[in-house]
Amino acid sequence: MHDKASNLLIGDSRLRNIRPKYLLGDEDFTNVHTYGGSKTKDILMLSKQYDKSLKNVIISVGINDVFDNTSTENIKANLDKLKEYWNGIANSVTFTEIVPSKNCNDMQLRNIEEINMYINQMDHTVNCAEIFSKNSLLLAKDGTHFSNFALTQFVLAIKHAFHIKRPNKFRNKSNKSSHSNKVTQELESQIFEMVDTIPVLDFTSASLLHSDEEYVKNDLEGLAKQINKAFSSVGFFYIKNHGVTEDEVDALHKYTSLFFNLPVSIKEKYKRTDTNHGWASFELERLSPDRPPDLKESFNITNIEDENIIWPEEVPEFKTTMKNIFGKLRRLSMRLLRLIAIGLGLDDHEYFFKYHNLIGNDNITTMRSLFYPSLLGKEIKLNQLRCGEHSDYGSCTLLFQDDIGGLEVMTRDKVYIPATPIPGCVIVNIGDLMQKWTGNRLIAAKHRVVLPKDPKLQAAERRSLAFFLHPDNTVDVKSIDDDKDQAINAMDYVKKKFDNTYT
Repeated sequence: MHDKASNLLIGDSRLRNIRPKYLLGDEDFTNVHTYGGSKTKDILMLSKQYDKSLKNVIISVGINDVFDNTSTENIKANLDKLKEYWNGIANSVTFTEIVPSKNCNDMQLRNIEEINMYINQMDHTVNCAEIFSKNSLLLAKDGTHFSNFALTQFVLAIKHAFHIKRPNKFRNKSNKSSHSNKVTQELESQIFEMVDTIPVLDFTSASLLHSDEEYVKNDLEGLAKQINKAFSSVGFFYIKNHGVTEDEVDALHKYTSLFFNLPVSIKEKYKRTDTNHGWASFELERLSPDRPPDLKESFNITNIEDENIIWPEEVPEFKTTMKNIFGKLRRLSMRLLRLIAIGLGLDDHEYFFKYHNLIGNDNITTMRSLFYPSLLGKEIKLNQLRCGEHSDYGSCTLLFQDDIGGLEVMTRDKVYIPATPIPGCVIVNIGDLMQKWTGNRLIAAKHRVVLPKDPKLQAAERRSLAFFLHPDNTVDVKSIDDDKDQAINAMDYVKKKFDNTYT
C-alpha cells in the first residue's frame, strides 16, 4: 500500500517524463507518484493501492477506453466505481468531459458524446479550467497518448487550481546530462508556452479620471504595447483603474434587475426592434449555431440620441442610469481605439476615430445589460449554455461581470480558460471587424458562458454589462496592411450575424 503519499498524480505514460516538482513548483505537490494508463479500468485498479486519506489527487482519464472499443456501459460503470471509491478517500470528486481525438471514427465520436452526457449528469462535474478547491479529484481531459492539446488542458487545470506560476528555471538534481532530461525540460517549457493567461493591465494613464484633453499628454506607449501584445496572443485582457466606479455598475444592475423581474407581459412592451434596441427575451438568441438557444435575456441600448426611444416607465431610474454609463463607456472605448492605433505603430493615433463618429445615431454600437436567470427548475437541453461560443462582431467590447463567473475564453491553442471575475476590473476584447482592420494582427477570440456545476451557483442569477463598439453603419472595413483586401460593409456584416443569431 502506498499509504505515505499525501498528494497523488496519475496519468498517461507521457507524464513519466514530467518532473512534477519543477512543473508545479514546491507548493502542495511534494510527494507525487506517476503511473501509465488512462483507461478507467486501469485507474480503478491503481486506486485500490491507496487506503489512507489523500490531500490532493489528480487523475487523467480519457479516450483510451473508446479506442479499445470498450462498451459505453462498461465505461459508465467504471466511472461510477471510481467516483464511489475516491469519495471514500478524497475530500471531493470532480469529472471533466473526454476530448475527441482527430483519429476518432464516427462510432467513437458517438460513444464519446454519450459518455460526456453521462459525465455531465454526475455530481461535481467541472470543466478543466473550473476547479473550485485544492482538495479535489480531477479526471482531466485527455487525448490519445496525451496530445499537446490534452496536456495543455491538464496543466492549465493544475495551474488554475493551485495558483502556480512558472518556475524561474528548470533545474535537474542530477549532475548527469541525458537526452531524456533535455526532452523533459523542452516539454516543460512547451507546456508553459502553450498555456495562456489573461493579463491585468493598469489603465491609469488613460483613465476617465483624466479629461479628454489631459490623458493624451500622458505616456501611453507602454500601455499601448501591452494591449497590442494581449490582443495578438490570448485576445482578452482586464483593465483596472479605468474610471468607472463599482457603485455606478451596481446601480445599473439594481435597476435593470427590477426590469428583468417584471412579468413577461410588461417586458413585451419593450421588445427588441430592427434597430437592435430593446428587450431580447429568454432563449431568443443563439450565438452558437451548433447549440440550442442561449439561457439568457437582455436589454439593448443602441440609438441613444433618438428621442423616440421607449424606456421602461416601470423603472424610472432606468433611463438616466443607462445613459450615464453609455456615455462613460463610449469615451472609454474611444481611448482604447487610440491605444490600439499606437500599439499598431500607426502615425495617426486617431486613425480609427473617423470611423466611429456617429455613435448613438447612425451606428449600431450597443450597450447590453445581460441577465442569466437561475437554472433551478429550467429544462436544460443537450449542449445548451448560458451563452454559446462566438466571437464579437465589431470593433471592441468592454465587459463588466458579477462574481458568479462562467465566462471562458478560447486561446490560440483552442483551449478554453476562465475569465474569472476580478473586482473593479473591466474585461476587454476585440471583434471580427477589428481583426480584419488590423490584417489579423489582433485576434477576435471566441468565448462562451458555461453552466455552473456548483448547485449554489446554479441557483444564482448572473448579470453582466457589455458595451459593443461598432464602426459607423456606412463604413467599409478593409485591412490597413493590404490595399488589395476586399472591403466589407460594417452594417451588412452585423446584419448577417443578427440573422443567424435571432431565432
